Amino acid sequence: MLVWLGALSRSVYEVILTRSLRADNAWALRDGAVVVLATLLVAVLTLGGRRKLKSRARLRAGVAMLILGAMTVGLVIWVVYAPLPEQRAVSVPPVNASPQAVVRAYVVALDEHDAAVADTLWSPLGFFRGQQPWEVSYYIRVRITWMAKSSYPDANDLNLPRGVTGADVSVGLAGWTRNGGPVGEGGDWDYTLAPIGPHHAWRIIDEGMP
Repeated sequence: MLVWLGALSRSVYEVILTRSLRADNAWALRDGAVVVLATLLVAVLTLGGRRKLKSRARLRAGVAMLILGAMTVGLVIWVVYAPLPEQRAVSVPPVNASPQAVVRAYVVALDEHDAAVADTLWSPLGFFRGQQPWEVSYYIRVRITWMAKSSYPDANDLNLPRGVTGADVSVGLAGWTRNGGPVGEGGDWDYTLAPIGPHHAWRIIDEGMP
């Protein structure tokens, strides 16, 4: 019983840590699995044990444990898949900002989980449009360790409008994903930007490995 209560308490603790962005959700998933096994084990021992309890008392105790365990597992599932809370609002760079400044603001928006700004800095022409809220909920404690703009303009990306020349910005990303894994392909990532709209503001249209 003490082990079962400890598993429930630790699982709730991991939920609190994850929602406050003090930990990724990898431990929450493991703790959820432990809660399931511990709940089933304790329920079986309670319902089938040779204790001097009436059958109805054992049944009520087992059902209560199953309900509490199910509620805890549901809480773990919610914390794993629910969008992360926005930490603070991020400022949108001015329309004359450089591609590097736009990428820098975009990564800050990912770190702070500001979905509105992340979506603003992503061009509607991009192939991955509509995925910014997912990305904002995927990264935790992400930051840029190095940045380099390519020495030549990019005119080959399929997402570039005809006649528009883009720019590549390569960065090194450090941090973690929600499942505890590293960010990007070893941290090396590349963004393609294009001047979009009436002000020709640089906006991200593609991303991936350099």
